[in-house]
Amino acid sequence: MRWKRCRQMNKELRDWYIQHGICVVCGHEKAVPNRKRCWDCLDKAAEWTANYKANMTEEQKEAAKEKRNKRQKKKYAERKVAGKCTRCGKKMAVAGKTQCTECLLKSRRTAEKYRRKKGAVPKILFGDGCHCAICGKDTENKKLCDKCYRNATHKLENGRERIKGSPRSHRLVFGKATIEAKEPERKRKEENL
Repeated sequence: MRWKRCRQMNKELRDWYIQHGICVVCGHEKAVPNRKRCWDCLDKAAEWTANYKANMTEEQKEAAKEKRNKRQKKKYAERKVAGKCTRCGKKMAVAGKTQCTECLLKSRRTAEKYRRKKGAVPKILFGDGCHCAICGKDTENKKLCDKCYRNATHKLENGRERIKGSPRSHRLVFGKATIEAKEPERKRKEENL
């Protein structure tokens, strides 16, 4: 019974420290903004953690990594089922996504930094006459590189082939298909006049 009372008192004291911005470990210094510990206690904790990890064997490191991965997957699944952001867990996820708006922006910025670090061209520059509008490769006064141009023309040809035989080909404005569909109508009009 006594230990429950002590635990309750410690929790109350800890909550009081948090509310008043005091370090919960030492209880003397001001806590770092948006944290619960002061700089000294944070440094001590980081040093202790670094020493602990340095003295771990490979088996212990693998076990800790596996345990962390399992915990992260469980947390991800719980947040996804609840409809919360899988990254922060605080806000509701955007419809059709697994993250909230803020985390999506953070993820997008992080991915963009990584791509730029690797030397990729930003998407905003695609199709400017110097870069391909689809893949971003360098081009000379063209919107598409040779490979993307071949792919695009091939897809257009396949689309036209499919349209020719369809019953609604006369409604589509798609180059040859519309001209061929309107040809008999034009001949009939000429004969009636």
